[in-house]
Amino acid sequence: MATYTLLLTHSPFNDSRHQLAQRFVEALPEGNSIRQVFLYSEAVMVANGSQQPPQGQESTIDRWLQLAGQFNFSLHACIANSLRRGITNSSEQARYGLPAATIDERISLVGLGDIAEAYINGDKVLQF
Repeated sequence: MATYTLLLTHSPFNDSRHQLAQRFVEALPEGNSIRQVFLYSEAVMVANGSQQPPQGQESTIDRWLQLAGQFNFSLHACIANSLRRGITNSSEQARYGLPAATIDERISLVGLGDIAEAYINGDKVLQF
C-alpha cells in the first residue's frame, strides 16, 4: 500500500499528461491512495475557473474535481505560479487589488511547503 502525490507541471492544453495522470488515479490498485494533486508551473492553468473547453471536449478541471471527490484527495495550485498567470482567489484578489478572482474555489492556492511536506510524509511523488 502506498500514498501518492501527483505533481503536474505541464499545461492541460498542450499534451495528454493530465489525461494520463487521471487514468493513473482511476487504475490505482485497492489499498493505495492519492494524497493530493499539486499543480505547478503551466499546470496551474487547470485551476482557472473561467475557462470553457471547446465544444465536445471534456473539461480538465471538471474531470480533476470529479476524481478528487471520488477518490478523496485535494487539489492544490502553486500560489506564485497561479498569480503570475492571473489565477487568484478572493483573498489574493483583495490583497493585490485585482479585478476578479478567477480560480475555481474548490482548488486551494498553496505554497511550495505543501509539496515539500508531501515528499516528506508521503510514500511516492509522481510527476506528469
